[in-house]
Parts: sequence; structure tokens; C-alpha cells
Amino acid sequence: MAEVVKPRCDRRAFAHAVLANGVRVLAISDVDAQHAAACANVQVGRPPRAARARPRRRRAARAAAPREPPRPRRAAQAGYFDDPPDLPGAAHFLEHVVHLGSAAFPDEREYKAFLAQHGGSSNASTSMVHTRYHFRVHASALPGALDRLGAALAAPLIAGESVAREVENVHAEFSRNTNSDSRKLLQLRRGLCAPPYSSFSTGNLDTLRTQPAARGADVPAALRALWARGYSSHHTCLALVGPQPCEQLLAWAGDAFGGMAGAGGAAGGAGAGGADAAPLSPRYPSDATDPDAGGALVLVRPQRELRELELTWYVPAGVMAHSACKPWAWAAHLLGHEGPGSVAHLLKAQVRPARAATGGGPTRGGGGAALRGSAAAHEPAARARAQGLVQSLEAGMGDEVRLGRGWMFWRVRVALTAVGEEDAAVQHVVASVLRGVAMLQRCSDAQLAQTWHEAAELAALRFDWREAAEPLPAAQAAAYALHYYDPAAALSGPALMTRFDAPALRWFAAQLAPARMTAFWSSRRHARGPGWARERWYGAEHAVQPLPAAWLEAAERYAAADAGGGTEDQPAGAWAAAPGELRLPEPNWALPQDLELRAAPAGAGAAPGRPAASYDGATPPPQLLVQRPGLCAWHAPDASYGVPKVHLRLHAATPAVYSSPEAAVAARLLVRVLEDVLLPATYPAELAGSEYSLSVEQGGLTLKVTGFLGVAQRLLGMVLDGLADLTVAQVEERFGTMAGRLTQALTNWSNNNPSSHAEYAAHHLLQPRHHHNAQLLAAAAAATPAQLLALRAQLVGGAPLHVDLLAAGNISAAEAAEVAAGVQARLAPRGLPPGAWPPAGGVLSLGGAPALFAHLPANPNPANGNHALHYLVQLGGDDAAACALLDLFVQVSAKPCFHELRTRQRLGYSVALTSALLHRQLGLVLRVQSPATPPDALASAARAWLGGFRPELAAAAAGALLDAHKQALRDKYLEPPKTLAEAARRTWGPIAARHLDWARRRAKAAAVAALTAEDLLAFYDDVLHPDAPRHAALSVQLWGGAGGGEAAVDAAAAAGAAVVLPEQVAEFRADRGLLPAAEVVLPPAAPGAAALLYKQTAEKVLPPRSQSAFEDKRVLTPAEFVAAGDYLVRACPTWSWETGDPAKARSFFPIGKQFLVTRRVPCLSRAAELERYDPGSEFALAGDDDGWVATHQDPQADAAAAGAREELPDLDERDDAPSASHAGTRGDDEVPDISELELADPDDEAALPPGGAAADDDEAAAPPGAAIRRTRTYDLYITYDQYYQVPRFWLVGFDEAQQPLRPEQVLEDVSEEHARKTITLDPHPHLGVNAASIHPCRHAEVMKKLADNLAAGGQAFKLEQYLVLFLKFIASVVPTITYDYTMSVGGGE
Repeated sequence: MAEVVKPRCDRRAFAHAVLANGVRVLAISDVDAQHAAACANVQVGRPPRAARARPRRRRAARAAAPREPPRPRRAAQAGYFDDPPDLPGAAHFLEHVVHLGSAAFPDEREYKAFLAQHGGSSNASTSMVHTRYHFRVHASALPGALDRLGAALAAPLIAGESVAREVENVHAEFSRNTNSDSRKLLQLRRGLCAPPYSSFSTGNLDTLRTQPAARGADVPAALRALWARGYSSHHTCLALVGPQPCEQLLAWAGDAFGGMAGAGGAAGGAGAGGADAAPLSPRYPSDATDPDAGGALVLVRPQRELRELELTWYVPAGVMAHSACKPWAWAAHLLGHEGPGSVAHLLKAQVRPARAATGGGPTRGGGGAALRGSAAAHEPAARARAQGLVQSLEAGMGDEVRLGRGWMFWRVRVALTAVGEEDAAVQHVVASVLRGVAMLQRCSDAQLAQTWHEAAELAALRFDWREAAEPLPAAQAAAYALHYYDPAAALSGPALMTRFDAPALRWFAAQLAPARMTAFWSSRRHARGPGWARERWYGAEHAVQPLPAAWLEAAERYAAADAGGGTEDQPAGAWAAAPGELRLPEPNWALPQDLELRAAPAGAGAAPGRPAASYDGATPPPQLLVQRPGLCAWHAPDASYGVPKVHLRLHAATPAVYSSPEAAVAARLLVRVLEDVLLPATYPAELAGSEYSLSVEQGGLTLKVTGFLGVAQRLLGMVLDGLADLTVAQVEERFGTMAGRLTQALTNWSNNNPSSHAEYAAHHLLQPRHHHNAQLLAAAAAATPAQLLALRAQLVGGAPLHVDLLAAGNISAAEAAEVAAGVQARLAPRGLPPGAWPPAGGVLSLGGAPALFAHLPANPNPANGNHALHYLVQLGGDDAAACALLDLFVQVSAKPCFHELRTRQRLGYSVALTSALLHRQLGLVLRVQSPATPPDALASAARAWLGGFRPELAAAAAGALLDAHKQALRDKYLEPPKTLAEAARRTWGPIAARHLDWARRRAKAAAVAALTAEDLLAFYDDVLHPDAPRHAALSVQLWGGAGGGEAAVDAAAAAGAAVVLPEQVAEFRADRGLLPAAEVVLPPAAPGAAALLYKQTAEKVLPPRSQSAFEDKRVLTPAEFVAAGDYLVRACPTWSWETGDPAKARSFFPIGKQFLVTRRVPCLSRAAELERYDPGSEFALAGDDDGWVATHQDPQADAAAAGAREELPDLDERDDAPSASHAGTRGDDEVPDISELELADPDDEAALPPGGAAADDDEAAAPPGAAIRRTRTYDLYITYDQYYQVPRFWLVGFDEAQQPLRPEQVLEDVSEEHARKTITLDPHPHLGVNAASIHPCRHAEVMKKLADNLAAGGQAFKLEQYLVLFLKFIASVVPTITYDYTMSVGGGE
């Protein structure tokens, strides 16, 4: 065969053969693969040649379609299209029973048991015209697995007993799908078309058992007939992947599938494609719907809170008609683009016009009444002002069939905002999409060529550097492609655009006519009324209407305005299109310029990655480039895969993103806003094979960047700069939209499957710091833009924050160091204190008495009647030996558990026994979801199986069988990474978990090799058996519907469990201790972190000062701080008391007097810009160069006065250890000249200015507006520090555009010496955000010396004047921030 066209970095070998019986085989030799895979894609129903005549009637739409040369393909294929009309779901049912025993292997457990013994698994799926079977298994067991799969397809038993049992599993699958809006919409779309496309594909008890039984039908016989008619060797394609040579793989395929018979002896040759392709058999219509039919509007009322538009067009030509040109991909590239000037970009930026017209919308309710413009009325005011009509827009091909000339549905899917689903807004969205379609249709020949070639170049770039897929997905894709492409094009055919065909592009664009569009509009706000119905099978509520004429008229206006360059005539306040704003995409900036490998591959012609023979389970440790408080950076160069890409991973560990439900919501919203801000700029990179993702976790933020060298670094910089430079306007513009999206997602959480809810309930119960979805939903409803901005300021402020960074792949050490330096400069992380690590928290212990807990959470979705069980046995930390023992038990037990509970007892479709890991704590989990069996019965069955499993376990642990399981597990551990992406994941894993052990896989392989049957049985007897002495279990029982009520509680208690109801979760958490935390390698702590931890602990334990020490130590009690604050507020009215966050209020202060604040204080210049400012002229106020400094004074002046001064203490030499006094003394030295600090009597009201300082005469004489200057401003705070018993000064700055200042910008307004040593960034005690602060460790000493110097000059210093004197001195630290302290200090009695 011709050589397979493959990506540049794909070094696998390929070979193709057609077996004597017609089975087509593609063998893929991957020498690094430890596990092999195979996929058989079956075709059925090849019609007799007479039935393949071309249809007599041709529509103009078909005849106009350009054609490509014929390609080999099959004429008909297997899937639900071949279901007998009176047995809906038969093909899917047949897929279930085919593997339940064969003539060669009659035991129905044989296939899955063999795979399990060799570390494998299997599955199957049925679609419209395909049925596929696939498996994954250790490479050494590939021949045996192929034999069993081939035997199942060639001669399945389809035994009556197996069929009777398996139908219940089919029904359980159907029942699970009834909760899915996507499944409902899929069946609704199909149901509105012609059969067989409209048929019910899944099947259920009614169609597969009840109805056939009523008419006396023999279902097993019908399935055997369907198999005999369809499962033909002539219509089967097989792809297999393994490390063996291609010749060996082909030989095994021949042995396993050579006995598969053809259908009625029909020839096995391929049919003709293109214009001469054979049509479907007579009972298959050539079209799924009438190509000439007019469009329609389908209103859909979903279960979830959805706001979606799906605009679809039926295209009477399949993929193979234009597979080289791919006009559908060209159209998707243009209409689905999200860069500047695209439809998506314009609709996201759209702002609601004042008094927007409602338009001629559809009828959304009964009685002909339209629900117009009311969506925003249900939203809070902040949401109603949201920018944007759409959340996202994507375009592309939907369902498609390639038989005959084929057909497809091409669609544009739009997620709407709350404002976007108003009637008038929806009309504008639809008209804007159609406006984009018109732009495609108007393209000149040059524009067609330019845009198609760009799309083709991007497709080629993605294909050329696509890493080899894992064996299973590679086999699945290849088996499907063999039906339609020459073997040489099995990889490239579906991916590449190889021939420009202008007529084909114009023909495809013409198919997207507005009048032929069907619009599916899903919204919970649709009002039911006349004309509404339920889809027969999944119950989708819907109403079908004609396309609104107003929509089509608006589209015509928009297109006419663009074509003519004029402005459409619209009423004031109506939605409208701005001519010229919509444009074709700009050239892509992210096309890589540097494809050079930084190191040579392992060897010419070598397989990608490290040779399998040399891999021992230990990932090479990366090089530690940087290790400092706040940042650790690693470098893992790797060019052995031949891929010129880099993988950057960054974890910003901080408790700030999950400290409360409000913080968690703010973090999610901040990420969404940032992604939306960056999308127009980053979308081109995504098209060109480089991308990023940013996610919020309990322990912080994780940023992943993957792409070509140069592009990836630029993406990383864009994300970090975008976070640092995020403006108030950007947040406020998008806040409503993003808050609506988050609220929508949190609301839709309740519609998850019961098994997901049961698992969620277990995680919530066992994590003391886990915030429930209900808490997050409440926090989202109350969220504000200010919370996002505060969190942003905290994240870019540096503390408390630690960053772990990995640069892996095609990147040099110098380039990686440059990335690390950029991260350090942008985030300035300072580290975490020991008490803040790990940020994600721990897991509660189930040990002790009782050993069994039953948690009965409320059903979040009473409309779903399915039940679920999540049974967790808690095992402890994830050391290598414990992991190996648990994995071996699962390896041996998972398939027997599945067979007993699902196949034999038929408890439910979803049954799984797996290992689980929660914050590095191991567990064994048994999950079951059932449509009929209640949770208490599921729990009883699970415990009964677990309790009775010992004999089967002993048999499985005997001799060669245990050795096979151990070998399969060892091979899994020792399988080398197949791709650069996987290698980067393995390198990153130990960093993310902070155990820094890159040899764990090797350690687990060694541990499993040493395990014996006695070890496995002892583990079962000691821990896993329900009555074992160390069995600590949680049984989460989720009742479907309205719940089980008191009967459920009684049943759980009767089983010996301690019941935990939803209202008892807090009590349970309070009573349980934490499991021992897994060992971690702590990063370098923040400077002074131990002292900070001690200080925080002391403030919680020690009571506030109650006895005055003002005269002796110049410290304050809380009452004295309030008195001094009251005086400051009266003396300087710009200062005021505030409450702050009530949750952070201190009980020893009045609720309204928690701290002092003055806002929007001007800062006219930077400290370094001051006239006469010279850092060399600063002189220390302390005895060494670590202390306070006085600026703008001459240290040589007034020597006599200097000699009389006492030393001022060093405020940077922090003595954080506990002591009887926090104020000390030092030797004699200079202090600032404070003779100008005149003392006034605090009781003299005449000394208190009524409104601050008077303006200077010069200012008063200036002309109006002359003094107006755009400048920085600061919000200044004074809090009480309980530990040091003194005031503390805080600064939160804003630039000229009122955007928050970054920490390095704040330091520009601090005198140089203090900026380096005295200013810290710490959490504000009342606001919960990081802010710059003057550390208070020496404030008491400073105030004592100042007061003593005043007294030496004969001036009294009263308590009430404390803060005034404090602010006068602070002015030396921030000399250009002109806050109000304009009054004299002191005076006689």
C-alpha cells in the first residue's frame, strides 16, 4: 500500500491488508506501547446491486453541488438505522449482548475477565450507521483479546437468559439519559426529521421487552437475525495498535477475524464514491429531511437553566463529497471565529441600547401572547447592566451520514446571556449570525482564496505537530476512517484541507440560506401554552413555529447595510448593526516562527519518547532553577518526541481563592472575566496549536500553557499581564455576564446524575473546608465587582502566595530562567507561612466507633427518580505500598463486582469498583446508580458482595492468576509516557502534589511485585470486609424523587450505621478529627512567616490589653485607641470610623468603630521626584541602617540639638518573640527635629479646624481649574494591632484612571529606605485583602521617644493626641501622600 501520510513527529509504522473474507485491517506498530488496543467498526445491510440504482428524482440543490473524484467506501453501515421498525433500539441492544459469550468462548464472563487479568478494559457504541467494539489490554495479551473479540462478532451466542438480563441494563442506560438535556435535544432534532434518522436509538424495557412480549415476538431470534444480516466481514474494518511489528499484528488479525463470514456471500470489494456512490437501501431515504423545506423555530423548555440558540441548516451532501476542500470547515473557521471583528466578538461587546425595541419576536407563551424583554427583569440590577448578548459562539458540523452522496446538518450554537435572551436581543443575535453568513456569500475570489488558505495552513500546522494518540483512540479513529478513505489517508484525510475549490465554497455558503434555517431556542423562560408538546421518548417540551418574519427582515437589513455601506434606518434605541464593524479575520499572529528543537531527538528513526526497554518507572527529575520564598521553578528539557512545543505549568498556591464561599466565587468570576478579556487576543493562538487554561482549585490557581516556543511564552505573559492590568471598567463591563454564567452553572448543578451527587455529598462531608454548592450559589447572588478587584489586587500583591513553576519540553535552561524571571516580576510572590500550607486542607477520619456512617443527603433534583449509592472505605495516606495493595485488589475485584451487581443482580447500568484519592488520602469506592433499586437495598447488596467475596478473592489470588494480575499492574506503572504532553504531566504531578518524588511509579511497581496472596487476603480481612476491625466506611445513599423520608433513616440505622442527615453535617465535622496529612516537601516560607504564625496564634489566645500603659510604654488599650480615633475624627473630618466586614469585626471594639479610613487622598508625585530629595541626604533615625529615616533634612545641621536627642528605635528590626513589653529602648542617637509639632489642648475646641486645613493664598488666587490635576489617590486605613498594641497604617492606591496600583507601584510613593525595609504586604484584618502596610513592630518605641522629646521641650502629650502625632511622623514615610493631619499637637493643661 502507499505510505500513510502522518504528522512529522509520528514515528509509528503502518501496514494495511484485506483479509480473504473481506475484513479490512490497518496495523499500527508503536514500539513504545506497553498496552495495545483494537477497534472493530462493523457495517451491515449492504444492499443488493439492483437496490443501489440512482434515485429518479434530482433536486436542483443536489445537482448544483460540485463533486470530487470517487473514493472507495462502503455502501451501507451498521447502526440504529437498521433497527427493525417494530423493535426500536435493537442495534444498540445487540451491541450489548454480542460480547456475552460466543461459540468459541461460551462463558459470558470470558471476554471481560480475560481483559481484566491483563490490565485491560472494553466498551462499545452504536450510532446511526456504525457499531464499534474496542478494547485496551497489555500488549502481550493482544492475540488472546483479538481472538475473543473476533469470536464474539463471528458467532455470538445471543442466549435467551443473557438477553433477558441485559435488557434491564439497556433500560438503566435509557433511564440515566432521561436526565440529560443534550440527549433530549438530540432526540428532538432527530424526531422532527424523517425515519430512520428520527428513530429511537437507545431502546428501553417497553420497546425491547414489554411490546414484543405482547405480540409474541422472539427478541433473541430477532437479534440473531439482525446480526446475521448485518455483521458481515465485507463491512468490517479493524484497526489495531501494538508494539509488535506490523506483519505480526496483521497475522494476529487474520487469525482472529478470518473466520468471520460475509453476508450472503457478497463480494467484499469497496463500492464507488463521489457522484457514482451507491445510495442507501430502499428503506433508507436519501435525505434526513426535505432539502427544499422552509425553516422553522423550535422553542424548547429544558430541565436545566439553559439559554441557548442552535441555528441549523440541512446540507444535501456528505463529508466525502468535498473531503479535500472541506467547505464546512472553512465556513466554521470564519463564522466560529472569536477574534476582533467576528460575529462572536461583536455580540459579546454589544451593550443594550436605551429603550431597546422588542421587535417582532416569536410566540413564547400561550394564547398568542409574546413574552418580550422580560429576562433581565428577573436579574439583579448589576446583572441587568451586563455587557454582551452571548457567552460563546461555535460553528461546525453536527450529525452527518456519508452513505451515497451523504448529508449533514451544519450549525451555529450560541450560549446567550440573560440580556441576550430577550426577544429583541435574540432577533439581533440571529440577524447578526445571518449577517456573517451573508459576508461569506459576498466574498470575492481573492477573499475566498485568502481565507481558505489560512484555514488550510492552520489545519496543516495542527496535523503536522499532532502527537501520536494513545493506542485506543488511535484504533478507534483509524477503524472509522478505513470505511471512507484510502489507507494512506486514514490519518490525514479527516484532518487536512488539500485542494482549494472556489465553486464548492460558494455552493456550501449558498446552502446556508436564512429561509432554510431551523432555529432551536432553549430557555426556561418559555411559557407553555397551546401548541406545546412532549417528545415521545425523552420528553423534551417543545413548540414548533414558523421562523419569525421579523428575524429574516432584520437579517436582510443588516446584509443590505453591509453590502451598500450605508446605515440602516432604525428607531432610536433599537438593536442595530454598525456597517463595517464585521470583518474577516486578521492574519494570525500565533503562527510559530521557531520550530527548531533545542536538543536532538533520541536518535534518527527512533520511536518517539524514551525507549520502553530503558524506562523503569522513574521520571527524570527536573532541574531546580529557582528556589526562594515565593517561587520555585523547575526545568525539564525534552526534545525526544520530536515536537517543538513547550509545556508551562504554574500553580499559585494561596488560601485567598477558597477562604470562604465568597472568595471561591470571586476567584471563579475573576478567572471568567480575565478569560473573556483575553479571548480576542488569545483565540488565534488556539487555532494555531497553542493554548492556555486557567482554573481555580481549593489550593489556589493553576495555569497551563502549551504551545510552540515563543508563542507559549507570549501567552503566559498575556495572562499574567492581563491579571495585573485588569481595569475596573473591564470587570464592571463583564461582571453581569460572568456572574450570570456562574449562577447558571451552579443552578444547573442540581441536574447532575444521582451518582455524581452522591460522590459530591461524600466529598463535602469529609472535607471540613469544602463549600457546598448552595453556599456558592448564595455567594454568587451577592457578589460584586469590588470583590473581584480586591482579589486581583491580592493575587498580584505577592503575599500570601507561593508559585511553583515548570517549564518542560522544547525549551532551554536560559529560556526557562527567563520565564521564571517574568513570573517573579509580574506576581512578586512572597511565600506562604507554614500554617497556611497546604492551602487545600485535609480529610476527616471515619475511624473509631462507629465504623460505618450512612449519609442521606437531600436529592438536589427530585424530578430524577434514579437512586445512587457511593460506598467509600477509607484507607489512609497514599504511600507507594498502600497504593500498590489497593490497586491490586481493584485489579482483581472490579470485574467480578461488575458481573455480580450489574450483570447478574441487574441493580443498575452504572456499577463500578475503583480506587479513589482525595487530598492524597486513599479509598476504595463502590458506585451504583439504579432506576428501581432503592439506596438502602443497594447498600445492603454492596456490603453483602464485599462481605462474601473472600472465596472468589482467594481463588483469584492463587498461583498464575495472581501473577497475571500483578504483571498487568506492573506494566501499567512502568508504561513510559507516550507523548510530550504526558511526559510533562508526569513531571508536573510531584510538583503539584508537593511530594517531589519522581520515582513513585517505580516504587509502586516494586511494591506490587513483592505482594503475595497472603498480603491481599490479609488486607481484605483487616480492612475491607464490612466486619473487619479496621473497616471505616461511609455509605452515601441518595434517594431518587422526593427521597426516602423516615423509612430511609430507619433502614440505614437498622443496618448498623450512624446516620448523618444534611442538617447534621456541621456536627459531624466538629466531632471527627483529621486523617494524618500526607508528607509534603514544603517550599521556602515567607520571610518572618514563623513569627507571623506565632503572632496570629497569640492574638487568638491572649486577651486584649485592659490596663493602660500609655504613659510608660506608649501602647494603647482598645478603649484608648477608640478615644484617640474619636479625637482624630473630630480634628480631621476627612477621617471616619468604619465597620468593615462584620464577620471580621473584633468584639472588643464598638461595631461601628473597628478602624479608621480616609479615602481618595491625592498623591501628586512620586517620592523620588520630590524637589531637593536625595537618597543620600536621608539619615537614620535609628542606630543602624535598618531603621526609620528622616527625609529632606540636613543631618549635619544643628549639632547642638542633635547631641541632645535620644536614639529613635529601629522599626525594621522586628522583635516578634513574646515579651512583657513590645517597646524597648536603644542608645543615644539623632531623632527628627519636632520643634514644629506644636501641642494643642485637646479640650480646646477652637484648636479643631471645622473642615481641614485652609487653602494657601497662592492656591486661592489661582484661576479656576488651574489646580486640577489627574493624579494617584490612596485610601488610607488605621487599624489596631492587638499583638503590638499600637495603631497600624495601611495604604491602598489607585492610578490616574482609578485602577488599583500594583505593589511595586505603591512602593514608588514610599521613601526609598522604607520601601525596601519597612513596608510589608499583609492581609488587612477587616477587609480580607492584601494591602501595603507600615509594619508596627517598633511603633511603640517610636511614639515613646517622640513623646519623651516633646516632654523634654516642655510640651505635654495627651492620650487623645496619639494618632495625630502618629500621622505626623508617618508623613516621613509617605512624603507625597497629602492626607489630613493639619493641626497642632500639644499644649498646656
